[in-house]
Amino acid sequence: PIYDRLSNWDYSWGRAVTWPAMGIIALALLMNASRGAWLAVAVSSGVYLWLNGRRWAVVGIAAVGVLGVSLVSGLSGRMAGDSVRFHLWDSAMVISSEYPWGVGPGLFPQAYREYATVEDDDRLTGAHNLYINLRTELGWPAILIGAWMVLVILWSCRSGQLTGRQQATAAALCGIAAHMLFDNFPVTAY
Repeated sequence: PIYDRLSNWDYSWGRAVTWPAMGIIALALLMNASRGAWLAVAVSSGVYLWLNGRRWAVVGIAAVGVLGVSLVSGLSGRMAGDSVRFHLWDSAMVISSEYPWGVGPGLFPQAYREYATVEDDDRLTGAHNLYINLRTELGWPAILIGAWMVLVILWSCRSGQLTGRQQATAAALCGIAAHMLFDNFPVTAY
């Protein structure tokens, strides 16, 4: 909605609400220190600007995204989390190779215990990557269905005549898709 408001200044409350809302979002982004969030904002902003024909601004957004991820990566303790994440991904890929049809919805934690490479992993509920998590739990059918859905969405966007809201929606979905490379929060609600 914020992106949509930026492209439609004719709304009566336009700038009075948009800029403070963007300030609050920026503050939240800084306070949570999530590289996935920085990536999501950079990707969604870049996609939105690209769809609006402002291709030159995408370079600036990419630079801010890289800077943000670099700054957050320098925080103490972040590399330890990355190590756990890499172990999770390696183990999930081994599980996936042994169970091509998946281990079952919501069964990643149980399957992972057998393949754990890091101590004290009982608190881990997913692979911290939605795509690897789906592949592990639901197998190749989930990946193929997901790829088909992406192709349908891209096919529907081919005309290039998207409304402001459709552009904002496409940008938000791209940001979420980018964030899901490092998280799997919708999956943990089984």
